[in-house]
Amino acid sequence: MATPQTVVFDTNLFIRIFLAQSPEALRYRQRVRKRFREVRCAVVLHELLRGDKGRAAGQDYRPQSRARSLYLAAPAVVETPCLEDWQVAGYALQQLRLNVVSRRKMTNDALIAALCARKNFLLVSADNDFEKLARARSLRGLQWMTWEEFVRSVLKLRANAI
Repeated sequence: MATPQTVVFDTNLFIRIFLAQSPEALRYRQRVRKRFREVRCAVVLHELLRGDKGRAAGQDYRPQSRARSLYLAAPAVVETPCLEDWQVAGYALQQLRLNVVSRRKMTNDALIAALCARKNFLLVSADNDFEKLARARSLRGLQWMTWEEFVRSVLKLRANAI
């Protein structure tokens, strides 16, 4: 039996799909778990604990302790960026020649992208920052797709808003 592809969801998708209680979100979760090995990223856990992504997105954001327990719930495997990922993320942000504010804003996304590129994980996001990051030479191996592409082409479902 072939090993399923490993997928990582960024923070905004974890909030929209894994914390949501709607029947549609449940259907997405079931389809993902059948077809993929899901790995979670410690950077996403950090963003969940800060709580700002959910509030900024206008989501019905759960208390941080609930987000943490759901994020770490079995059978989740949590990967942490290593020193090499920090270096690659820094190089990527330099290569894109972003201003200081944009570099600060994209640091966490660059860390997630560097981890995914090194481990050959598919990164799925609703955030267009990864499109910019994928152009950096140091993140050449990054495999990523938007949530809409993932739902339509991989899960074979209609990409309705959750």
